[in-house]
Amino acid sequence: MRRRVDRGEASWGALPKTKQREMYKVLWLWRSAAEQGQANAQFNLSLTFKNGEGVKQDHAEAVRWWRKAAEQGDAAVQCNLGVAYASSEGVKQDHAEVVRWFRKAAEQGDAIAQLNLGVMYASGQGVKQDPAEAVRWYRKAAEQGDSNSQHTLGCMHANGQGVKQDDAEAVRWFWKAAEQDAHTSGIPRGSGSCGPERKTQAAKDRVSRCVMPL
Repeated sequence: MRRRVDRGEASWGALPKTKQREMYKVLWLWRSAAEQGQANAQFNLSLTFKNGEGVKQDHAEAVRWWRKAAEQGDAAVQCNLGVAYASSEGVKQDHAEVVRWFRKAAEQGDAIAQLNLGVMYASGQGVKQDPAEAVRWYRKAAEQGDSNSQHTLGCMHANGQGVKQDDAEAVRWFWKAAEQDAHTSGIPRGSGSCGPERKTQAAKDRVSRCVMPL
């Protein structure tokens, strides 16, 4: 499962002592704002407990603050809360809760949550197994440019899972994912360095690891 960390997870230990003192002040402000119901502060506070930065590491306390922010509709935090339930991180594993929080985030358009929800439908965890529904959520994430979703959607087409077997459609999605691979390697989309040969090889590499992203 993939977690959302859109707002960063900087390490306090790497900061100079003077900066660390400043961060303790920030931590106090986050706690004050979080207790007043500010979702961003609740998210930031949850990360300090998750990472043990400025406070004793406490996954259960991190989940408690994640839940407060998630209940306010923060899609990124909802996705993180789903991962916490999937991985037993600070809370007892509960696949029904995993699906519930992934769905809330996915319905708001969060691509990572859409991918994760697709995985739940593909595996039948917390929900009745439904490859066609898995494909529907993979497609939503893939159309937003998520390379893992594009890769997985290609696999579904290649294997005829939840959709009619279609090699051409599989290759189309593998190529889209391969272009993302080239881009994340520092090669701009559409540049001469990302030509057909490079993308073809990247697509072949993805075919060879056509497995579900659990």
